[in-house]
Amino acid sequence: MKIRKLMLSASLSLVIASTPLFAEGDHADSHNTHGMAHDKMQMGSHQDQMKSVKLGPGKKSKFKSKKKNFLAYSNLLPLTPGWAVFKTKLTTKSGKDLSPKAKVTGSFEMPGMAMDLPPVKIKRLSASEWELSLQIPMAGYWKVHLDIENEGIKDRVDVKFVTKEAS
Repeated sequence: MKIRKLMLSASLSLVIASTPLFAEGDHADSHNTHGMAHDKMQMGSHQDQMKSVKLGPGKKSKFKSKKKNFLAYSNLLPLTPGWAVFKTKLTTKSGKDLSPKAKVTGSFEMPGMAMDLPPVKIKRLSASEWELSLQIPMAGYWKVHLDIENEGIKDRVDVKFVTKEAS
């Protein structure tokens, strides 16, 4: 067996064995995963992941931060997997806008699943309105973590929603 090393980037390399991965006659299945075509896999095809999601009302629209310092309001949340861009209003617990120097960062997860997900892109649109952009790879229960730092106070708001496959 020969081993070849391919450089993919300066920080990542891949080792490939030259032994075939499939026995003779199995080539037709080489594009399937356990008999399931890639475009039918649970995470959906690349094309499905790049589709804009359907937005709609979630089970909740108001979310309190862990220490109850901040509030997030999202009337329209992702309902399907894909590329999601939606707005949220962030305020202090008393309903005041965050200061112009407030910092908001984001990440998201599917609780109970270990996934390497890209960061949430966050853009401030106005004093209280923020735009969130994220790639939701599959249907399920999701939490978007918004870490807020405003006037020396740090806290996290979790915006929660469930996506289902488009019908």
